[in-house]
Amino acid sequence: MWKLLDEIGIRQNVFDMEKDEGIEYLTEQLNNVLKMTDSENLFVAYMEKHLHTENSVIFLTGIGEIFPLIRAHKILNTMHQIISAVPVILFYPGEYNSLSLSMFGETKEDNYYRAFQIN
Repeated sequence: MWKLLDEIGIRQNVFDMEKDEGIEYLTEQLNNVLKMTDSENLFVAYMEKHLHTENSVIFLTGIGEIFPLIRAHKILNTMHQIISAVPVILFYPGEYNSLSLSMFGETKEDNYYRAFQIN
């Protein structure tokens, strides 16, 4: 996310907005700027540009660093547009119960994932 915000040129604005307006307002504005409710959001475009999926495994890390700005389910739900036959491993600071994710064991996501936990 930070590399994407650097490309757009708004990283410092993000820090300033959090300080001035609070995390809830920042989260809403950041999701608008990145078009996270669109199927063709800027995360998908960034991944499409930077990922080399042939004979690859994708590791997603740092989800806890961007919480609650960008939610894991928003990233996962849009990734399938560009990634279909490549394994994706999400390092997640929380719990997965075969149906939903729970960030840090506290926040419950009401989303279903076609995933399984690696022990």
